[in-house]
Amino acid sequence: AEREAKEKARREAEEAEREAREKARLEAEEARKTQEAEKLAKKKAEEEERLAKAEAEREAREKAKLEADLARKAEEIERLTSLEAEREAREKARQEAEEARKIEEEQKKAVKEAEESEKRAKKETEKESRIIASLKQIENVCEELKAGKVSTKEALDKLKDISDKMPE
Repeated sequence: AEREAKEKARREAEEAEREAREKARLEAEEARKTQEAEKLAKKKAEEEERLAKAEAEREAREKAKLEADLARKAEEIERLTSLEAEREAREKARQEAEEARKIEEEQKKAVKEAEESEKRAKKETEKESRIIASLKQIENVCEELKAGKVSTKEALDKLKDISDKMPE
């Protein structure tokens, strides 16, 4: 009986040892699985972080590219606006110069017309003066004829001379 009890105790000890080994193996397996899961989770987290970082860098590059495009477009708009303003200024200056030229031509024309008018008036005045002088000469011949200082023939000859010299 004692031997059976020892045998039973040995079997129970072996069973307990086997169960302890199995429990340790299961715990080691569980620890290994937990460690692998942690490694996998860490690896997945690192991959997600790398992907997120790559996406952030791509987005940053895209944003920088868009901002550069916007800056180029803004510069182009500014350049075109400046060119348009210069063109408008040149056109305005050309129009103003044309207006000034027309005004100057009109002034020259007005001055020329005034000078011609003045010349015509002067000629008219000279003509009137000669006519008045001729009329006075005619009046003098008439006076001389009345006074009997000249004969009719002489008076007619003088009047003919006066008439020939009179402006038309």
